[in-house]
Amino acid sequence: MNKTINVSIIGVAGYGGTELIKLLLFHPRANLDFVTSRKYVGIMVSSVNRFLSGDFRLDNPQDCLLFGPGKLS
Repeated sequence: MNKTINVSIIGVAGYGGTELIKLLLFHPRANLDFVTSRKYVGIMVSSVNRFLSGDFRLDNPQDCLLFGPGKLS
């Protein structure tokens, strides 16, 4: 059972999101697929946090909602 799962994170600009990215990048069964931030839409994740590098561009949280725009709390 070596199945890999795709993971999306909503709100990665803070401390918790940064730590979650670090954990998932090195997890053998996780593929970090989508990361979002309301404040830093369109910015590279490495520009938001100097401890992270990679080719992830932060997207709008509403872009990952299955049923269209809604209110995120």
